[in-house]
Amino acid sequence: MPQTAEELGDWCEFFLGLHFSNKALSPGATAPLQVLWRIFSQQSVRNLYIAARGSGKTVMLATLQLLFSHFYKTCKTVHISPTQKQSIIAYNDFQSLIHSDDEQVPWRDFSKFIKRETNSETDWSNGSRVEVRIGSNEQGVRGPHVQKLSLDEVDEIKSEIIEVAIGMRRSTDELMGQLICVSTWNTDAGPVSDFMATWETQNIMYSTFLEAMQKCEGDCEKCKKIKTKDNKLNFFDRCHGEIKDGIPYGRAHKNHPGGGSDGHVLVETFQENFRDTSAIKWLSEYESRSPETRDLVFYWFMKDDPHYHSNLKYDPNYPLLAGADYGSSRDPSVVIFGQHISDRDWHILGGIEVKGLDSAGVAKKATEYAMKNFGKVPDWCWYDPSASGLKVSLINEWPDCYITFAKGKYRNDKTFRMIEAVGIPGLAGQIYIQAGRELNELRREMGSYKFVGENKTRLIGRSPDWLDALSYMMAGKKRQDDLTYKE
Repeated sequence: MPQTAEELGDWCEFFLGLHFSNKALSPGATAPLQVLWRIFSQQSVRNLYIAARGSGKTVMLATLQLLFSHFYKTCKTVHISPTQKQSIIAYNDFQSLIHSDDEQVPWRDFSKFIKRETNSETDWSNGSRVEVRIGSNEQGVRGPHVQKLSLDEVDEIKSEIIEVAIGMRRSTDELMGQLICVSTWNTDAGPVSDFMATWETQNIMYSTFLEAMQKCEGDCEKCKKIKTKDNKLNFFDRCHGEIKDGIPYGRAHKNHPGGGSDGHVLVETFQENFRDTSAIKWLSEYESRSPETRDLVFYWFMKDDPHYHSNLKYDPNYPLLAGADYGSSRDPSVVIFGQHISDRDWHILGGIEVKGLDSAGVAKKATEYAMKNFGKVPDWCWYDPSASGLKVSLINEWPDCYITFAKGKYRNDKTFRMIEAVGIPGLAGQIYIQAGRELNELRREMGSYKFVGENKTRLIGRSPDWLDALSYMMAGKKRQDDLTYKE
């Protein structure tokens, strides 16, 4: 049985002839292989995966059904599709993985493990079973308890039917009872939006057309001329990203510094779909955005989505980091605290907002907060480079802390800092924010920060003080290799 995501990817390529990309190119996205691994390794009871049309969502469910049935005895799986047509496609995808007609690769034929097959059920010799049903009414989703309940294109299934279906799921001693939902995001008033608003961040994953697309070797100038049918978007900008960072290649291109994409869908397929789709439809169906989020900077971070982890705690095995935005006497000052966990995830643990105090008062309040919540002052702190007085005050309170700021464009360009620092951690992992009222303002700012013109951003109502503090900390950590001195 595969023990890592990489081993799982190799197994799927060798035994199934399937390639799942392990690269995430969009802010906040999760690579398809990581989605497959997180579900197969049973990390969460509830799983929502939002992905582009035609990116292979149903094939991923079929792969999971084969994996669980093959590696676990008596694993019961029910797959629910919204229509009869989709249920036939889903079962055919599953059957095509079991039966291989290619004599050159006999190890890809799993039929010897199968005991019985019908037009909607497959029984394995080890006692496992896979059944495909239609979720058009409540009777169709009732039945014996199963360990794996898959809801395909869940945004097209009625909420009351989903509620009934969920009752089928039950854990055993060996297997976690999992709800596995995949879908394109079709509407901002359907099940996907409901799950986004009520589930915790670790249960939600998404990817875009970039994670599914093959590496591009074409002319980026030609992509600038490919537009949606309403002429509001061009293909190069969607591939390149929001910020004009000086890189002349899209993220999927082989010459991009990131090495390009690593998916399985032809570039031309997405280009043709782009020409035949309106801008709003493209953003929702191919970039996994709800229509209401299309102008948001952090479109993957919904304003009404809690996006927190209720059990985050300070881990003494990782440095305690801080970011400080000084607001002078009129505006609030914010100091935020977090930890960078491996190369994947950020844990935002807390923060404090102080009004009407000078830099010495801000530093003292931040010290009191850190000692109370973490039992220590930060190991590193990055601050607003225009607030030299704050640096002096922090040094007095935190003499053993590295206090500095991110250099170069991160220092001067707020929009660049926000996108490249706060956005980039999402490329491979997630930003988890601790539950609690003190970070509600950070969540509100991340869910409301908008583009108001090319490379211009704005938060309606006030300045983004919490986001500023967060971006100083994350940009500083990103540039830490160049900032190894103690000021």
